[in-house]
Formats: sequence, structure tokens, C-alpha cells
Amino acid sequence: MELCNRELANKIVNSTNPVEVDGLKIDIKKIPDIEEKGVFDPREYFIRKAMFDFKQKMPKRNAVPTVEEIRTHTKTFANDLNDKDINEKKFTVNVKGRTINVYYYSPCENCKDKQAVIYIHGGSFFAGEASSYKHVCRYISEKADAVVFNIEYSLAPENKYPAAIEDCLGLIDEIYNNSQNYGIDKNKIALSGDSAGGNLAIATTLNLPKPITVNYLGLFYPCVDMMPDSNQYQWEESKFCIAESQRELITSRLSLGRADGQGNNELMGMIFYCYLPQLTEEYLTKPDVSPVYADLSILPKCTLFTAEFDGLRLQDEYFGKLLNKQGVDSKVIRFNGVSHAFLDYLGILPQAEASLMIMIEDLKNL
Repeated sequence: MELCNRELANKIVNSTNPVEVDGLKIDIKKIPDIEEKGVFDPREYFIRKAMFDFKQKMPKRNAVPTVEEIRTHTKTFANDLNDKDINEKKFTVNVKGRTINVYYYSPCENCKDKQAVIYIHGGSFFAGEASSYKHVCRYISEKADAVVFNIEYSLAPENKYPAAIEDCLGLIDEIYNNSQNYGIDKNKIALSGDSAGGNLAIATTLNLPKPITVNYLGLFYPCVDMMPDSNQYQWEESKFCIAESQRELITSRLSLGRADGQGNNELMGMIFYCYLPQLTEEYLTKPDVSPVYADLSILPKCTLFTAEFDGLRLQDEYFGKLLNKQGVDSKVIRFNGVSHAFLDYLGILPQAEASLMIMIEDLKNL
């Protein structure tokens, strides 16, 4: 896939369209080069239509894909957009008998007192790998002048909740207590993650031991409610503006987190089964499993990056309302024309770079 015109990312960043939705202020970033509403960005359309058509041609199967099949097909297509060389190293952290690989990227050979950013990859808690987000982390490191840690946390179902959270806490403990070795200021630690990684970033922050603190959360379309039938908010397809010409394609991207019984219930059930020790309301509503049930007032400054055509968008916007209600310095930014996992296409979708540019500006202003 060809790289997009990077000026489009600047156009998105510099545009603003503040709206109020159900009492929540959202900055909606429009598709930068077309005016039509309710459609995919042309670049997203090319990607999703090709995938959709390929699946339609495949033989129908009744069985849910296995964990290994999903892991095999979980890929990202992020591109290297760095202008300068970034130092890359690797170390391990031992957490409860598990050896966790951590890759880190620094903008200088001997950094000192830099902002630290821990990036936690997505993948439904049981798929994905840190290496897929190398270019995302390198981009953040250069543009934010920060040291970025990219953690290969333990995946479910081999390591169920709370193993991944424990791994992230172990990494924070390591860099906090040895901050000089990594060239960071131990009082400037931020967390960022996409999808399941966004969930883990919140969960890690909720479980931080004193005196460790986090000064920022950059959350890309996180899963924040594992029990979306709790009636805390309404999930309705009518809340998505969908052009009839693309309805079938767009609705195929709304299944994740869909709470009206019409989504991919088998996949959601698989995620719950893999990640949680028990499929009970007690586990589904734990604050560090479903942060909509947490005391969010302890969270630091937070930015939620959502996608117009993402089934998780409605729970994320509800979460944004909870953040406001509980006094958290937060904002919600919705990128039109894209769907879940748009960050995976850094350099191809202008919304991916634009979202990172906004987060990087947040980090610089801390």
C-alpha cells in the first residue's frame, strides 16, 4: 500500500469541529480531502473493501477461528515515518516467574530526564506483538523527544487476567527505580495503548503502588466495558451516520463491542473466555477489567482517540463523559472515515499520523 500525502495529517490536526453529543464535547476530525458524510476515508475504503471481498469469497465456516488462527492473521502495516535515527535496545523484566521482553527507543545515546512513554499494544488480550508497533514507538520517541518502552506483555489464555497488568506494573517499577539507567525522569511516566492495550493502560494506572504516578494517558479506541449489556448507555446503530452506498461494509466494522445483540458475539465471547478466569459478573465488572466501573478520579490527564466507524466508539464516548463527571482533565477526539485499529496503518491513513501528532503535542505540554 502506498504512503498517503502526509500533508493530509497536518490538515486533520489543524482542523477542528467541536460538537456536543449527549452532553460530551467531542472534537470531530473530518476526512481531509472529501466532503461526503457517512463514508469511509478513500484510503480506509480501499483497505476494508479488499478485506471484506476476500472474506466473502472464502468458504463459509460455522466454527469460531482458533486463538492461533487469529494470532497468525493479526498484522499491522505501520510505516517508518521517522526523519532521524532512533536508538533501539532491549531488556527483560521478571514478573512472577515470567520473563517479559521490553523494547525501548530513545532520541539520544545518553538521554537524561526525558519523558517516558510506555506503549501497550492491542490484540484482544490474546494476540498482537510489540514488534508490530515499532514504527509507532519510534515516531513518538523522535517527535516527542521521549524514551518509549514497548512491552511484550503476557498473552491470554496462557496467562489470564491479571497477568498482563502485572507485567505492565513490573515494567513501571523497573524504570521508576532505575530511571537514571534509562535516561528518564521517574516523575514523568505516560502510558499509551490501542484497543486492549488502552484497557491495560487504564488498568495499570488504577493499580499503581505509591509513590509511583503516571502523568498522561493516550488511549486509542480502548475497550472500557466488558459487560456492555449493563444498560449504562445505549448502543444503537442509528447513532452512526452511515451512507447507504457503504452500509454493508461499514456495519461489518461495528461488530466489536456491539451491545445490541447483532454483533460478533462469538468473538466477544472468545475474548472474555481467553482473558478472564471466570465469565461472571464479578469479573466482567471489575474496575481494572471494565474501567467504566472504576473510580476514575485518580487518573491523570487523558486523551481518548476514537474512530467514527468503531463498535467501541459509543462505550468510549460514555467513558469520556465519566471522566468529565469525575473531574479528570480529559478530551475526546473522533476521527471520521476510519474504523477500529486505524493506528495500524501509520503512513497509509492520515488519521493515524494525525492522532500521534496530537498525542505528541499533549506530551510536550505536560
